[in-house]
Amino acid sequence: MGISCKTIANFLIRRRWQLLLLGVLAAICAVIPASRLDYDRRVERMFAADDPLLLDYLRLKETFGGNELVLAVYDDPDLFHEDGSGIDRLASIRESLESVAGVAGTLTLDKLFGPFTTLEAEPIVRLRALFEGYTHGADQRTSCVVCMLDPSMVSQQQRAQTVNELRRTMEQLPDGLSGGIVTGEPVMMVDAYHYVEMDSRTLSIISTVLSALVILISLRSPRWVIIALVVVHSSLLSTKAVLSLAGFNLSLLSATLTAMVTVIGIATTIHILVHYKSHLSAGAEPVAALESALEKLLPPVFWACTTDATGFLALCLASVTPIREYGIMMAVGSMLVFVSTCLFVPWIALVRISAAHTATLAAAPIRLQWPRQLVERVTKRPGIVVLVGLLLGLISVMGFMRLETETDFTRNFRANTPIVQSYQTVETRLGGAGAFDVIIPAPEKLDWDYFEKTRRLERRLLAKVTVADENGSRQPALTKVLSLADAGIAASPKDIRSVRSIFRQTVITVGLGVFERRIPEFIKALHAPSPVDDNQYLFRIMLRTREQQTTDQKADIIRQVREICAAYSPEAKVTGFFVLLTNIVGSVMRDQWSTMAAAVLGIFLVTTVAFRSPLMALIGLAPNVVPIALVMGLMGWLGLKINLGGAMIAAVSLGLSIDSSVHFIYSYRRARSAGYSCEQALLETSGTVGRAMVLATLALIAGFVALCASPFIPTIYFGVLVSLAMLGGLLGNLLVLPALIKLTHRQ
Repeated sequence: MGISCKTIANFLIRRRWQLLLLGVLAAICAVIPASRLDYDRRVERMFAADDPLLLDYLRLKETFGGNELVLAVYDDPDLFHEDGSGIDRLASIRESLESVAGVAGTLTLDKLFGPFTTLEAEPIVRLRALFEGYTHGADQRTSCVVCMLDPSMVSQQQRAQTVNELRRTMEQLPDGLSGGIVTGEPVMMVDAYHYVEMDSRTLSIISTVLSALVILISLRSPRWVIIALVVVHSSLLSTKAVLSLAGFNLSLLSATLTAMVTVIGIATTIHILVHYKSHLSAGAEPVAALESALEKLLPPVFWACTTDATGFLALCLASVTPIREYGIMMAVGSMLVFVSTCLFVPWIALVRISAAHTATLAAAPIRLQWPRQLVERVTKRPGIVVLVGLLLGLISVMGFMRLETETDFTRNFRANTPIVQSYQTVETRLGGAGAFDVIIPAPEKLDWDYFEKTRRLERRLLAKVTVADENGSRQPALTKVLSLADAGIAASPKDIRSVRSIFRQTVITVGLGVFERRIPEFIKALHAPSPVDDNQYLFRIMLRTREQQTTDQKADIIRQVREICAAYSPEAKVTGFFVLLTNIVGSVMRDQWSTMAAAVLGIFLVTTVAFRSPLMALIGLAPNVVPIALVMGLMGWLGLKINLGGAMIAAVSLGLSIDSSVHFIYSYRRARSAGYSCEQALLETSGTVGRAMVLATLALIAGFVALCASPFIPTIYFGVLVSLAMLGGLLGNLLVLPALIKLTHRQ
């Protein structure tokens, strides 16, 4: 392998001009396809195309006209004032919202009752009570305009423009009213992707600057900062081009793509630079120094990038589609870092390198003696170090068992963001922000018998679907159940209970006629022909519950609703945004275990091939698994919850931290081949690779710290937890790895 690596290193240096030209041409060709890589903002992107939950949700949207609702909520103390001023203001606000491009229709109090809204007539009182929690709050001052978006809007940019214009309209209300808020699924997705795109741009700059500063301060090499930036951004450009040509789209998790490629590229160049500097310090000429560095580092750099890719590919076992696709994206990016290193490093490192620069680089201080001193102490008591590592691992597993998932999707945003504040308003003033639906078969013409049967189902849902409170007692879980059956009966001119059965159909027809005249889009949103069967109609029952509940509580609520509806009709479907998000967060914990197991197995196989020794592969894994388990276990002990960002931590961290083990073991084996004893080889390795490990880890952490500036909480979790895991991996590779090698290699 030594001769082969020497030949390759020599080739890279001799052909550096040609390789540079190839790299530049590849970058130029990548510009156009990379620029076409865009975000797909649909919630459907979070699921596999054949997922039954997704199919039910798409059926709901297709049947009832898109199913995209935006709630525009504001506070008006005089909403129900007897002079009608509050309703007049509501009508004015509604008209302003209806004029926004992309709004297909609205549902409001004034559209239902017009100037008669404040009257105490029996039908009006019934309808006001029915729509409480939708068009207004129980406090009689919270008003809500339900805006139905135009389903023909296929462009995500159009949807974002509509949401932003609705938000601007609600910020400027008439008659001195305080600004209102807009919320709902479309708003949440627009805001989430806005933050992700903003993060991607910001983090690209911050992570690059911070990581580059690590190189500049520790190694005093502006040239190598340039090398690192070229490697990073050529890798990133090529990655985006490959993904675009392969038909991929960016997702909620893609904000970290730039930061991840940055830290991998900079860590790779740091290892090469440290060895390059060592050879220069020994008196070698720049060409010979770089050739020797590349000869030694090409294998570990290749295998380090491969283990990175393997860790990311383990995410393909996740059930959440953006996590799977993120794994593929980063696997591509990891391998392209190696390609970019080969294309650009030789030319930039050697072009016009003066004697003065060579002397400065060779003399650049790297005052890091503590890695060698630490390894020296470890080799004296390796058994104690390994025992402590095992104890920490046991404690971590116990904490792992206590981990819970974050169920409230709004907690993926900082508390001061508009979407969180708006959801809290709906949660507290409109009876709950968790909205989902039941779809059941229906006749084309709705009659009294069907309405009565449907209302029995609704009453059963309200009475039987319960959730345990803090004291363990069961409480009603649904805060509202609403369908066209309720609306038709409530809008009838007389109380249906006082009408003889023979005339009830006539009364219901009159009641439904009120809605058909005043808000026809409301009828279409609750009763429509099936998109797959021309002879069947579907009926929609809207359910509301609290958003701020645990995963188990939400899953139990959905299960109860399904069981009750299945008894009513085997064809009944329970779906909606609430159901989709509950399934996502409920699968996060399962993903954590499966992706971690896949990463461990995959990296073990890769390192077995790299080291040609299963024993050395196990030795390399151990010091990296324990710190990651410790971080996850600490989350469990502290009561922190796993979110979409946390689901990727274990597999990603393992893939990144194993890089140091690969470099350490390769260097250790070279030292043993040169005739060093086990202890001498460990000390020699810690003196060179140990320093590079420390600097590379600092660069990694500097890049990930940039993620903490994000308003999107999964991005923050990802940055903080990976940084902690990287720091733990560094200590593991300077403590546990030498101890294990010493115990298994006595001579």
